[in-house]
Amino acid sequence: MKFILIVIPGLLALSCGGQMKRKDSNALFLIEQNAKNGYINKSGTVTIPAQFDEALPFSEGLAAVQVSRKWGFVDANGKLAIQPQFDRPSFASEGLIAVDINRKIGYVNSSGQFVINPQFDSQHKGPGDFPEFFASFFEGVAAVRVGQYFGFIDRTGKIIINPQIGFVYPFTQGLAAVSIDGQSQFGFVDKSGRLVINPQFQQALPFTRDLAAVSVGGKWGYIDKAGKLTINPHFDAAIPFSEEDLAGVLVNGKWGVINRTGNFIINPQFDNIVSGGPGIGKLLFCGADFSRMFYSEGLAAVQISGKWGYIDRSGQFVINSQFDDAFPFSYGLALVRSGPKYIDKTGKYVWNPSP
Repeated sequence: MKFILIVIPGLLALSCGGQMKRKDSNALFLIEQNAKNGYINKSGTVTIPAQFDEALPFSEGLAAVQVSRKWGFVDANGKLAIQPQFDRPSFASEGLIAVDINRKIGYVNSSGQFVINPQFDSQHKGPGDFPEFFASFFEGVAAVRVGQYFGFIDRTGKIIINPQIGFVYPFTQGLAAVSIDGQSQFGFVDKSGRLVINPQFQQALPFTRDLAAVSVGGKWGYIDKAGKLTINPHFDAAIPFSEEDLAGVLVNGKWGVINRTGNFIINPQFDNIVSGGPGIGKLLFCGADFSRMFYSEGLAAVQISGKWGYIDRSGQFVINSQFDDAFPFSYGLALVRSGPKYIDKTGKYVWNPSP
């Protein structure tokens, strides 16, 4: 069973900022110095020195850090709030954290106490893979794996949808995209497990802004929550609608931007719109806010002629294409290149460590 986040080839759908739930002025950003990880604030000042073997972004006031090959969690002051003891971490979501011990998933609270004992099968497949992210709670439920199948639990650990589904996405807007056999025929279930949109799509992505991208006959379009096609399938690829009510779609090898009626507001001209350099996932995944994977805080990263820059909703470059990688803005900063480096909305480097 292959666990996939986004099933469009080459499209790595990682989002930033959706789960941090911290005041803008207090946001912290993951950095790397001398092969160690630490954190800076929005001004680029190091607030937690680079000292950890590996680390993940902050979420709900905690960040997972690796010390001596075990994972624990630090608070915003850099103090260990949960001692290193886990084999693999996730991020805090809705007050609980999915953790892996001996290839079993359980859930701890912000004090490190188990609320749901380790009992579900690990979704980990290999080095650099952090699938515990997708075991996290969203909208009060979490996806869990038992054997080869997925189901959902509530915050007490009670199974509310039996593990009998081959592949699942997190719940968004009350529905979850699922494939019963894990390979084809996607539909959508509600939290009772009822199929409210029958399996009929080759692929499907989570709902955002009351629309979901689906594939029919090898082409992508969008459905509403009743399962009705509102934008007919005629795109080669598509991603979820953003918080700006805009979505990126692929036509003849170029990405453009459509509105909710399916009309182009920016004609196809970009080489790519979602970056995903090797190993970058752990820096970015701050929650399954799929509406922030393209336009975020009014700007979108796009690639043209091999370089990345940022456009506004009219398609005008606000920050010229110049970066090898570029990712969504979160709390006023965006990660560019790998390393990482951060810029503000003027394109000025806030964190630009020497090679």
